[in-house]
Amino acid sequence: MAYVSRYDVSNNTFAPLQDPQITPYGVNGIVNAVEVDASNNCIYIGGSFSTAGEIIATYVARYDLTNKKWESLSGVATVTTSYTYKTAGEGVGAGGGVYALYWDSVNGRLFVGGAFTKVQSDQIDANNIAYWTPGPGNSASGSWSPLNGNGGQGVIDGIGGVYAITGDGTNIYVGGQFQNAYIGGSSTNVFNIAYWEPTGSTWNVLGGNLSGRGTNGAVRALTWVASGLPNIGSGLFLGGDFQTVELGGGGPTTANNIALWSPSGVGLWYQIYQGVGSGAVPGTVSSTLLALSGCCATPRAATRAR
Repeated sequence: MAYVSRYDVSNNTFAPLQDPQITPYGVNGIVNAVEVDASNNCIYIGGSFSTAGEIIATYVARYDLTNKKWESLSGVATVTTSYTYKTAGEGVGAGGGVYALYWDSVNGRLFVGGAFTKVQSDQIDANNIAYWTPGPGNSASGSWSPLNGNGGQGVIDGIGGVYAITGDGTNIYVGGQFQNAYIGGSSTNVFNIAYWEPTGSTWNVLGGNLSGRGTNGAVRALTWVASGLPNIGSGLFLGGDFQTVELGGGGPTTANNIALWSPSGVGLWYQIYQGVGSGAVPGTVSSTLLALSGCCATPRAATRAR
């Protein structure tokens, strides 16, 4: 089945994702992330591979369930203002692969995160994160775009890249192992977590009432809860390898691998029972139910950051 398969709940069996008549099956490397575009019946995968089925697909690809075929995510050929030619190209370029995918169903585009510096066959600069928009009629001949900020694009100065992406319907939240993003014309500390505002194309810190920001270790899981959180309504849950949040200012605040951030006012950080002891949390959140997985100890007492 070559690194990717589907599970049929009706008869409790695993099967290849693609049409059995198509060989070779799956992809030729590791798959780190899977996302679904339910409205167009497509499954997106990201990881460390160079082919999907019989086609070239560099680190990211999609499987069209309707037409039963693998497709690479290509860009558009353009002539720039300096009269250099960019071919249609495809996929993610130089770096260590794709670790995170997020399908933005509101705007119909795929956000791709990982450890890379370029997309569209090494032709477009994109530091660790970019988005791909399908072409007309959900065509695989779409367009790649960086997440630009004021002074540069993407997230930088880290050893791991982007591990998690989610959205709230407007803003895109990005977590991982990086230090900076371009804000206000310069490279600015964000400490492993930031959000990108498409309107105006700006990066922003996750600040708090102690004037601090970010986490002191890698962020590996993100989930946005749109409503139902007591007293605050909506918020962003973060899981990973960190002990404190709200670095700088009047912080830091102890969190122990799991925390909640609310966009209320200047932003508010919350402890989740003061975390889960030692170890990483690569978990997730569904609705108002918090589900944790990973190497963790005992949950503890809950409070808002001071």
